[in-house]
Amino acid sequence: TSYEQALDALGHLPETPDTAGSAIELCHILGYALSSLGEYSRSLTLLGEAEERARQLDDRVRLGQVLSTKTFVRMAQGDLDGALAAGHQALELATMLDDPALQIEASLRLGQAYFGMGDFGQAAELLRGNVEALARGAPSLVHSWEILSRAWLAWVLGVLGEFAEG
Repeated sequence: TSYEQALDALGHLPETPDTAGSAIELCHILGYALSSLGEYSRSLTLLGEAEERARQLDDRVRLGQVLSTKTFVRMAQGDLDGALAAGHQALELATMLDDPALQIEASLRLGQAYFGMGDFGQAAELLRGNVEALARGAPSLVHSWEILSRAWLAWVLGVLGEFAEG
């Protein structure tokens, strides 16, 4: 409710780069939160709004973050083709921006989507890259990305029968 109220309040302010950036962040955060509650349709509506605003502002960092979250939501919704499309866009932006944190997040989400599609080799490749990048000490990353990357890699490797590596 607080995020929705904040979005409503932003609608009453003049459109500036700062208010537009805040709107992107609020839509992104609220969209992610709603997906955790299983409200995928509302989540994707908000993430679509955040994506559109980020594209209008040419805010590539926020756009990559939103696309990465869209990958997660589309995968949870069962739209694996949509998840792959958003994930590839997010990873492409992260690579272009040379943003290690976004690369880790996008690779994790894309790896999860490939797992969902049954392409375990591609999933393992992306997740191995994450584990290797995190072992090199990628800057200021949340520990949950490392834990999730390792856990998903172990799961994928188990499915592939590569138990020793897993």
